[in-house]
Amino acid sequence: MSKKVTASVPTPTSGPPISFWDYTLSDAEGNFFAPGYTVYPPKSGWNAWDVIYLGSQQLPGIVEVSVRKLRDIDKKKAAGQNGATLTLHGFDPAEGDIKVTIWTPQQFIDLQTMLRAILIPSGKSQPDPLDVTHPKFQTAGVTSVVPVGIDSIDKGSVQGTMTLTLKVVEYIARSKTKAVKTVTKPIGSNLDPPAPALPGANHQGTGPQ
Repeated sequence: MSKKVTASVPTPTSGPPISFWDYTLSDAEGNFFAPGYTVYPPKSGWNAWDVIYLGSQQLPGIVEVSVRKLRDIDKKKAAGQNGATLTLHGFDPAEGDIKVTIWTPQQFIDLQTMLRAILIPSGKSQPDPLDVTHPKFQTAGVTSVVPVGIDSIDKGSVQGTMTLTLKVVEYIARSKTKAVKTVTKPIGSNLDPPAPALPGANHQGTGPQ
């Protein structure tokens, strides 16, 4: 039979313990969970969209990922006219948000330990780039990221859970190829059907013969 417990967990560093944010439930074997979230399952039991690896380490809990990858664009407008001339530069490094939801004291410990390791590496002034494994980053062509900060930890939408968002930026070597193009007119899609020939036009569409 489940019972409510309050868990107090030690931090990875010295000092007084930090209490787990909310009440959790404990099953007969002492495993903690929150209403709506099951006991922490084996890694092989997760859906690939719910987990993320940074380097060789899996972040604890369930994650929600968003990735933005955009070109740098100059927009030149003419006074009093609609529209603009667009000059497209190369892609800026992608930016990503990794929202982590946790619901057990052990996940809380693991998350603190990992954040300290990746945000403030021992003996270094800056974080290291980390390989990233998640379908959304893969879709955007992002293979390596640098952790740059976090949003404060807060209560989750389900009682007994906490959420924290990790901010990352794509790590990518600077390209030697210039990637600048001014857009003057749209190019038809390969999927668009060819325009029908005008009556009396030759096969090259240059007009009546």
